[in-house]
Amino acid sequence: MKLEVYSRRWGHNDAYTVKLTDTGWNVSHVAIGGACDKRGMPYLFENLDHDSINYPESLGDYLTWLWEKAAGNKMNEQQIQEALIQIGHWICETEKASPSGIFAEYK
Repeated sequence: MKLEVYSRRWGHNDAYTVKLTDTGWNVSHVAIGGACDKRGMPYLFENLDHDSINYPESLGDYLTWLWEKAAGNKMNEQQIQEALIQIGHWICETEKASPSGIFAEYK
Protein backbone atom coordinates (compact mmCIF):
# COMPACT_ATOMS: atom_id res chain seq x y z
CA MET A 1 0.00 0.00 0.00
CA LYS A 2 1.08 3.57 -0.53
CA LEU A 3 0.96 6.78 1.47
CA GLU A 4 1.57 9.81 -0.74
CA VAL A 5 2.76 13.04 0.84
CA TYR A 6 3.74 16.39 -0.63
CA SER A 7 7.13 17.88 0.15
CA ARG A 8 7.62 21.64 -0.18
CA ARG A 9 11.35 20.95 0.04
CA TRP A 10 11.30 18.90 -3.17
CA GLY A 11 8.16 20.37 -4.76
CA HIS A 12 6.42 17.06 -5.48
CA ASN A 13 4.63 14.10 -3.92
CA ASP A 14 6.58 11.13 -2.60
CA ALA A 15 5.06 7.68 -2.13
CA TYR A 16 5.91 5.85 1.07
CA THR A 17 5.40 2.09 1.14
CA VAL A 18 3.18 1.04 4.05
CA LYS A 19 2.41 -2.51 5.12
CA LEU A 20 0.21 -3.69 7.98
CA THR A 21 2.07 -6.02 10.38
CA ASP A 22 1.10 -7.96 13.50
CA THR A 23 2.47 -5.22 15.77
CA GLY A 24 2.06 -2.04 13.74
CA TRP A 25 3.24 -0.92 10.33
CA ASN A 26 6.27 -1.37 8.12
CA VAL A 27 7.02 2.00 6.55
CA SER A 28 9.75 2.72 4.03
CA HIS A 29 10.85 5.42 1.63
CA VAL A 30 14.23 5.51 -0.11
CA ALA A 31 16.83 4.71 2.60
CA ILE A 32 14.71 5.15 5.74
CA GLY A 33 12.35 2.38 6.75
CA GLY A 34 11.49 -0.66 8.77
CA ALA A 35 9.16 -1.96 11.45
CA CYS A 36 7.08 0.69 13.21
CA ASP A 37 4.62 0.67 16.05
CA LYS A 38 0.90 1.35 15.56
CA ARG A 39 1.55 5.11 15.51
CA GLY A 40 4.11 4.82 12.68
CA MET A 41 7.06 5.39 15.00
CA PRO A 42 9.87 5.65 14.31
CA TYR A 43 10.24 5.47 10.52
CA LEU A 44 7.18 7.31 9.24
CA PHE A 45 8.09 10.30 11.38
CA GLU A 46 11.81 10.00 10.59
CA ASN A 47 10.94 10.20 6.88
CA LEU A 48 8.62 13.17 7.35
CA ASP A 49 11.11 14.99 9.57
CA HIS A 50 14.02 14.20 7.22
CA ASP A 51 12.20 16.00 4.40
CA SER A 52 10.98 18.80 6.71
CA ILE A 53 7.34 17.89 6.06
CA ASN A 54 4.83 19.45 8.43
CA TYR A 55 2.15 17.02 9.55
CA PRO A 56 -0.86 17.06 11.88
CA GLU A 57 -0.05 16.58 15.57
CA SER A 58 -2.56 13.75 15.94
CA LEU A 59 -1.28 11.77 12.92
CA GLY A 60 -0.03 8.93 15.13
CA ASP A 61 -3.40 8.66 16.87
CA TYR A 62 -5.19 8.28 13.53
CA LEU A 63 -2.72 5.62 12.41
CA THR A 64 -3.24 3.74 15.68
CA TRP A 65 -7.01 3.84 15.19
CA LEU A 66 -6.63 2.67 11.59
CA TRP A 67 -4.31 -0.16 12.64
CA GLU A 68 -6.76 -1.34 15.32
CA LYS A 69 -9.64 -1.41 12.81
CA ALA A 70 -7.51 -3.15 10.17
CA ALA A 71 -5.93 -5.66 12.56
CA GLY A 72 -9.37 -6.50 13.93
CA ASN A 73 -10.36 -7.65 10.43
CA LYS A 74 -12.89 -4.84 10.13
CA MET A 75 -11.24 -3.52 6.94
CA ASN A 76 -9.96 -5.11 3.77
CA GLU A 77 -6.80 -4.00 1.95
CA GLN A 78 -8.71 -1.65 -0.37
CA GLN A 79 -10.38 0.07 2.59
CA ILE A 80 -7.02 0.44 4.32
CA GLN A 81 -5.54 1.94 1.15
CA GLU A 82 -8.44 4.39 0.89
CA ALA A 83 -7.85 5.44 4.50
CA LEU A 84 -4.14 5.92 3.78
CA ILE A 85 -5.08 8.11 0.82
CA GLN A 86 -7.19 10.28 3.15
CA ILE A 87 -4.33 10.49 5.65
CA GLY A 88 -1.94 11.39 2.82
CA HIS A 89 -4.26 14.20 1.70
CA TRP A 90 -4.39 15.48 5.28
CA ILE A 91 -0.59 15.54 5.51
CA CYS A 92 -0.39 17.26 2.09
CA GLU A 93 -2.87 19.93 3.12
CA THR A 94 -0.96 20.55 6.35
CA GLU A 95 2.33 20.82 4.47
CA LYS A 96 0.86 23.11 1.80
CA ALA A 97 -0.73 25.33 4.45
CA SER A 98 2.64 26.05 6.05
CA PRO A 99 3.36 29.78 6.35
CA SER A 100 5.24 31.30 3.43
CA GLY A 101 6.83 34.68 2.91
CA ILE A 102 9.46 35.24 5.57
CA PHE A 103 8.94 31.63 6.72
CA ALA A 104 9.82 30.14 3.33
CA GLU A 105 13.36 29.43 4.52
CA TYR A 106 12.16 27.78 7.73
CA LYS A 107 11.66 24.05 7.57
